[in-house]
Amino acid sequence: MQTTIHHYKGKTIRQTFNELWRVRSLILTLAKRDISLRYKHTKLGLGWIFVKALVFVLIYTLLLQFVFKVESNRPYPALILTGLLGWTLFASTITQAGKVIVTDSQLIQKIYLPKLVLPIYKSLIALVDFIVVLSMLLLYQLSFGDGLSLPVLSLPLIALFNSAIGLGVALWVNVLSLSLRDIHLFLEQLLQLSMWLTPVLYPASLVPVKYGFALYLNPMAGIIAFYRWALLGNPFPNFEYFYGIGLFVIIFVLGIFAFSKAERYMSDMI
Repeated sequence: MQTTIHHYKGKTIRQTFNELWRVRSLILTLAKRDISLRYKHTKLGLGWIFVKALVFVLIYTLLLQFVFKVESNRPYPALILTGLLGWTLFASTITQAGKVIVTDSQLIQKIYLPKLVLPIYKSLIALVDFIVVLSMLLLYQLSFGDGLSLPVLSLPLIALFNSAIGLGVALWVNVLSLSLRDIHLFLEQLLQLSMWLTPVLYPASLVPVKYGFALYLNPMAGIIAFYRWALLGNPFPNFEYFYGIGLFVIIFVLGIFAFSKAERYMSDMI
């Protein structure tokens, strides 16, 4: 037993990713299963994501344009959709992948598999909402906006960082939930508050200069700025945005180590 634990502690990032690569088909199978179950008994299926996003955009376009009269150099639907694009992937990844200790406890206790498989396949489910919102945004830009330009090719890279930031938070939430069972209730409230502190529904230019440091440390502010650069033709984001993004990339890497270490006693603490 001691020899096995010693080997596990010595596992490198490369070994971890090699192990995940060997079970990639399992990750895809679990993701497909959950997506199918999620919309199995609904009449609209994935259409519900479209309806939800459309209602969200219509309500906040009316509020921002006619009630609060928020100034923007971009059409409100495009502004909101780009903010919603980044935030949906971030928040959905956290809520989906951050609860595997609860939702997949049977798999953890009864089946041997790399436990990182669980939050990773849940993060793939979050991509479904992302793809629907992205389709809406591309359709809007091609029909009513200024079209698309070369920076749109950077979308896969932006989405990769977007997903990694959400997954990094989710990994830590799972680790902390082993001892703090009510952390998910706190997290739901924190995500709601964080959305308003992030330029999701308004341009970043409205944030006062004196709060610029807090803005740049918010990784989602940077991610959304990059989406607006790639899709709306905004200027390339300030270099300072890389501070927050880089910080959370580090949190993602540390989250992999923390989650992998917690695997050894995860089954006993559920």
